[in-house]
Amino acid sequence: MTGWVQAVAWIPWLLAVLVPLGAVLLSSAGGGMGPGGMLDPLLVSKAAFTVLQAGLSALGAGLLGLLWGWLLRSHPRSWRWLRIPFGVPTLAAIAAWAGILHGSSLAYSLEAVLLVHVFFNVPWVALSVAQASGSVPRTWDDAARSLGAGFFHRFRMVWWPVLGPAWLGAVIQVFGFCSGSFAIVLLLGGGPPVETLETAIHSSVRGGVLDLGLAARIAVWQLLLSLLPWLVVRAWFREVKVRAPVLRPDQGARWASLFAAFWVLPYVWFLKDLGPGLSDPGLWKAIGPALLFSLSLAAISSLLSVIWAAAAVVALSGRSAWREGLMLLPAGVSTLTLCMGFWLAYSGWIDPFDGSVTALVVIQTVIYFPIVLRGFLPLARVRQESLWQVARSHGASPWKAFWSVEWPRWRMPVWSSLSLVASASLGDVAAVTFFGSSSLTTASALISRWMGMYQFDRAYALAGVLMMVSLGLSLGPWRISGRERNLPAG
Repeated sequence: MTGWVQAVAWIPWLLAVLVPLGAVLLSSAGGGMGPGGMLDPLLVSKAAFTVLQAGLSALGAGLLGLLWGWLLRSHPRSWRWLRIPFGVPTLAAIAAWAGILHGSSLAYSLEAVLLVHVFFNVPWVALSVAQASGSVPRTWDDAARSLGAGFFHRFRMVWWPVLGPAWLGAVIQVFGFCSGSFAIVLLLGGGPPVETLETAIHSSVRGGVLDLGLAARIAVWQLLLSLLPWLVVRAWFREVKVRAPVLRPDQGARWASLFAAFWVLPYVWFLKDLGPGLSDPGLWKAIGPALLFSLSLAAISSLLSVIWAAAAVVALSGRSAWREGLMLLPAGVSTLTLCMGFWLAYSGWIDPFDGSVTALVVIQTVIYFPIVLRGFLPLARVRQESLWQVARSHGASPWKAFWSVEWPRWRMPVWSSLSLVASASLGDVAAVTFFGSSSLTTASALISRWMGMYQFDRAYALAGVLMMVSLGLSLGPWRISGRERNLPAG
């Protein structure tokens, strides 16, 4: 049994992670290090621009997230608003911002990309800061105050040792997210002047002139930039956990919920413009096949991610930290880098120009698998051993013992992971752009196509449908469990 579980955990990792990344590295080796190679001025300039936009995005999100998280630290009830943006599909968010910025000087520019990146990631940083700050016992701050310490001294000595690592880890992860951002840069950047490494990979394959060598070299640069933040978090980031009483939500602080809900306003504002598109009599006929395909793809990808993560949890039981790091390696790989490697490794069986359902399922499963695994690992480390032994001693089979003892703890994270991966899959653009085709059109690809054809009413209507489906998926676990869901630990 253990051998089968190890195989289910590691064989997909070898075939879908190690082999594709190895193919990218091998394909990039022939260009050398000079002009036309890895240090070609064009590649270096694209890498520098990627670092610039990701750095500015992370800086803006980090500073605002620190402020928002600090102000909301004592109001856990308001934190649920900070989780809502995670359930908004990327294409729906892009459509919302395209409508908001339409006609302004910021539309389709680097500034638009930075604005959306910051707005999208501030809730992530704020939630990390608020949760870390909320774990600090108020008695510590009261003791420092009674000794005459001012605000800045108390913040540095009492609060920062706990919230600082959480904030730094979140900012580093935001940098990694933004360096691998594809759809936001592609659709809101305004064209080639705003081109990052991720969009350059797409241009080298889908831009009219196929250049696999160049695409592989760009993918190596992208792999370097996206892996570095992940390695930093893995090597140096250690969250400080404090045993503290659970804070009671302040029933009277309505301002806190309004303050947190600020980051949801663009999507609420966007919903008011859906009327013309939804009233189009031909809309539902046009979106039906694409929406059905997207929902099927989301269901399969989320189910495979959860199954793979469950096998990985068992395979990693009692193992060393470096094996866990290897299993989580896809967290530091951008989607198009993985797509490029998958094509190079398995070009005899797949062709992006013909489309591939198998490739779409595999890529989405690999990309979202680390999110699920990070949520499962803490649960697996706190097993209710005594209750398990009691169940087994009374004749319960391993499956019956798990169902009775462990499943009540696992039910919520499993449903949350399924809904989170399904929502992310519905909004995926990178993989469906690379491995989609005219016969394999997802809802997000259809939105992108309609926006390119200036059919904004239809694009906004379909984006609104995706947003409502995604929010329904996000709220589903709350209803199933009867309590507020927790996002997978990050």
